[in-house]
Amino acid sequence: MLKSCLNIRGNLTFFSIFKREVIAKIDFDSLTHLQEIVEKYVNFYNKERIHAGLGYMSPEEFLKNFLNKSKGVRVF
Repeated sequence: MLKSCLNIRGNLTFFSIFKREVIAKIDFDSLTHLQEIVEKYVNFYNKERIHAGLGYMSPEEFLKNFLNKSKGVRVF
């Protein structure tokens, strides 16, 4: 089952990881620099970073697998 983007626990997990992996390690020169880093990290997090809770797949890979398995499944 796919989780809602409003999932509070998932959001808290993301921001905890983001602070640990990015914020704590980078001194930002400007708001523009921060925005660039956030955009790059979100892209990395969704497309490349593996997640144990998703069977060691990236969210994008997990979604593709889910949609492929769901082809032809009828929902009432």
